[in-house]
Amino acid sequence: MASLKILIADDNYINRAILSTLTEKMGHRPIHAEDGAQAVKLFEQEQPDLVLMDVMMPGMDGMEATSRIKKLSSKHWTPIIMVTALEDDEDMIRGLEAGADDYLRKPVNGRVLTTKINSIERALELQRQLASKTHELQNYYFAAEEEKRIASHIMQSMTAAEGLHDPALEYWLSPAEACSGDLIAAARTPGGVLHVMLADGTGHGLAAALNILPLPQIFYAMTGNGYGISSIATEMNAKLKNLLPADRFIAVTLASIDPYERVVDVWNGGNPDTWLVDNQGTLVHKWKSTHLPLGILDKQSFDASTETFHFDNPKAQLVIFSDGLPEAGNEHREPFGMERLLESLCSSAPRSRMENLRNTVSAYLENQKAHDDISLVMVNTARLESTRMSSALSEPMPTRQTSSPWRMSFHFGSFELQNVDIVPFTIDLLKKLHITGMHLGSLFLIISELFNNALDHGLLKLDSRLKEGVDGFERYLTERAVRLANLDPNATVELEFEHIPKDGKSTLRLSFKDNGPGFDYEAATQNLEQLDTAHGRGVALVNNLATSMRYIAPGNKVIVEYTM
Repeated sequence: MASLKILIADDNYINRAILSTLTEKMGHRPIHAEDGAQAVKLFEQEQPDLVLMDVMMPGMDGMEATSRIKKLSSKHWTPIIMVTALEDDEDMIRGLEAGADDYLRKPVNGRVLTTKINSIERALELQRQLASKTHELQNYYFAAEEEKRIASHIMQSMTAAEGLHDPALEYWLSPAEACSGDLIAAARTPGGVLHVMLADGTGHGLAAALNILPLPQIFYAMTGNGYGISSIATEMNAKLKNLLPADRFIAVTLASIDPYERVVDVWNGGNPDTWLVDNQGTLVHKWKSTHLPLGILDKQSFDASTETFHFDNPKAQLVIFSDGLPEAGNEHREPFGMERLLESLCSSAPRSRMENLRNTVSAYLENQKAHDDISLVMVNTARLESTRMSSALSEPMPTRQTSSPWRMSFHFGSFELQNVDIVPFTIDLLKKLHITGMHLGSLFLIISELFNNALDHGLLKLDSRLKEGVDGFERYLTERAVRLANLDPNATVELEFEHIPKDGKSTLRLSFKDNGPGFDYEAATQNLEQLDTAHGRGVALVNNLATSMRYIAPGNKVIVEYTM
């Protein structure tokens, strides 16, 4: 064991010499004090490991010196052994009450002193080990708190994106710890479709938060380019499969709400049901989890298919939540439950549903902290009714635009038409050419409509009237998927973009041509002001946004000019 620094306080020189000799033989280093006052002073200066204190000394006696030393050593334990010739038990009690840890009677027995010091030395070694461990734990705690602070700041930056301030959106995120393992994100595509993501990482706290960090960048970048949620889910899964350990995965719900088509598209992997509730509190539709969470399956096994629902009643709320909400338990560990959750939603007016649910959950938990992160998103479909056309035309245009002439042309065969997201691909190119803001939104709508017309009607020969009826939109998408899978190997779509700067203005000329038989374009262009028909609105929408639109017989080619 280590050598101890021992303070010996005794007014008798011989007694000090005896104790000094005994302790030196044990390998320790003695320090001498001739009275109580000097003992206190030397204690402050030398910070000894052990004190051997005589009781009867002139001036400040051992009792008083012991009491003062104990106050000075409040931050760590310095053992004091009283050395006395007194026989009275009351004197011993007084010494222990003053702060002494043990007693030695004079004349001092060397073996007894050695045994006591060895015992104290073992206790001091344990104290040192404990102090070292405590210091390590403190450092670990401070490092962990700093990591949580940084991670929390990053997560807050990610969740504070502009899309979460969308007027159609309400959300509630309540972390179980400093960092939430749940993430909510929302953004509009260039065409005005609202994308919402709710992600729930395995566990909670910092570990779960780190798992979901890759998702927001993918979500916002791909939504900004106009990709659908099926493509977004595919990209997210591939990323997480490469990054996460085998025992980590993320439950994710992705929803796309199109205010123009009144369509909700959902991909649910591992989260509770997503609900559509109308203003009267009726559950209109629910999307069950039909997929595994992200990060489990490889690319070949992953299923990106979505479930689509067309809502006729524009006044409804889409409700997405993590399992932390229905599983929140009260003091008896009874979960809040899905039935109580649905009842709370359906019994409230749409404007107060979020507030009412939060108050109901809080009352159920009796203000206890939930054991898991709670996240909830509500999308008010009635507030989405500012259609894509009006929003694209009303918002301010960007000031920075490309000023040089350029031309791009693309030839897409059957493989590309079946496997490539053509519209986001072209939008990404336009972004790189500094076409941004609502110009980009308007062009997204034009390109989407014209490309889909060329593919759906020109090549797949789909009739828009298939969308009529309760399940019409779903039937249309099912038939489209079947026909696309069996697309003629010789099918092609040609796109040409030409930028024409003139007199300080920029015009983008777009040409779309398919090798299908064409269609009755004259009939389609007779009622270009009717934007609210049940189907066939695409041509009218393009005409409304573009500077000019011209079809070439037999209708399989259209040329559009758009002035920026």
